[in-house]
Amino acid sequence: MLRLLNLTGSQKQAIKGILDRHRPVRAALGQAFAAKARALRDGQEDPSLSEAQLRAILMSESASRLQMVLEDRAAFLEIHAVLSKDQQSRAERLRLKHQTACEARQAFLMEAGAP
Repeated sequence: MLRLLNLTGSQKQAIKGILDRHRPVRAALGQAFAAKARALRDGQEDPSLSEAQLRAILMSESASRLQMVLEDRAAFLEIHAVLSKDQQSRAERLRLKHQTACEARQAFLMEAGAP
């Protein structure tokens, strides 16, 4: 979506720097989340685990996902600050249009009986 905002050269550089700074943290968080999600999937089919143990695994996975969301949010806020007011407004309009299109596609697929 950033490509549609007519960024200046300095904005492109600033955003690249932001993304470069956040990339290693995001990768590490993603790996940790994937491991916890695997543990949860495995735990669901492990008859030896108690409900309390399964809840603990779920809470760990949820906490890991929250860390990824917070990291993504931090990068978004830094990028948002680099944009002009007009670019921020356009980005929000584009996001809403994209969301509406995704919801329409989902509704279509459900009505069509797609799995």
